[in-house]
Amino acid sequence: MAMKKTLCKSKDVRERSRLQRSSKPVSHQCKKCGRSSTKKKWLCKPKRADTRRTVDAVTGRIERDFMKNLDREKVCRILNTIIEYEMAGVVRYAHSSLMVIGPYRQPIVQFLQEQATESLQHALEAGELITGLDGHPSQKIAEIEESNDHSVTQILAESLDHEQHAVSLYQSLLHEVSDASVMLEEYARGKISAEEQHALEVKKMLKDYSPTLQL
Repeated sequence: MAMKKTLCKSKDVRERSRLQRSSKPVSHQCKKCGRSSTKKKWLCKPKRADTRRTVDAVTGRIERDFMKNLDREKVCRILNTIIEYEMAGVVRYAHSSLMVIGPYRQPIVQFLQEQATESLQHALEAGELITGLDGHPSQKIAEIEESNDHSVTQILAESLDHEQHAVSLYQSLLHEVSDASVMLEEYARGKISAEEQHALEVKKMLKDYSPTLQL
């Protein structure tokens, strides 16, 4: 009799469990968005699509604010002029390094080759900015004047002229982006500083060949 009573009790327990599983779960409603859930501890989270739209809206607003006072087309034109001039610098410095002769050839060749490498890097940096502004980097090279005078003094004098003109290009960029983009301002200022330093180095080198030369 005891075993029969135990089996009946187990049957009652299984029946109650079945009825509980089949009953409709309790629904909890979020006070923020009104959505319902059967979870007792439930945190309302925004839908993925809503999150994406929010991020896109914020990104668009930041881009509009960033470009509010910036003339993209004009900035890209200036940067393309810089690319063309820096690529011409690559050719000029590489060519000049091949033409140097005399007892001071090695240090001057090394200096000119370093300037050629740096000019290429400057051109690539300007190109990255152009593509970031939805522009198209130029494939042209600025005109290179050939004096056919390959003396060390003439090579250094032409290098000085090149550096000084590069300073003027970056100054025009700085003037255009002032109060419109801090990033582009810092870029232009950094390049002006670098080009002025190069010009100063060339002036020092020229004094050894022309002590009375006024630079």
